[in-house]
Amino acid sequence: MKIITKDLFEASYLMSKGMQLQNVSGDNQTILFQFEGAEELSVLKSKYEKGRAEANVRQFRNSMNYLKDILFSKLKQQSANK
Repeated sequence: MKIITKDLFEASYLMSKGMQLQNVSGDNQTILFQFEGAEELSVLKSKYEKGRAEANVRQFRNSMNYLKDILFSKLKQQSANK
């Protein structure tokens, strides 16, 4: 299974639940986070979409900070290439 999302909160949730980030791509308007693999991925996505997601707050925060660092690095790199 593969999930691609532009939702930083969804990506942070998936990472905080142990899902592995496979790729980060996009342009200066949108950054996409790609996750692949475990069957649990579809279950977690469903819980997130239904508002039933639960996560350890510290792990969620750490995941969000990590993804923000990647996001800002990508945006900075893209603006430098213009």
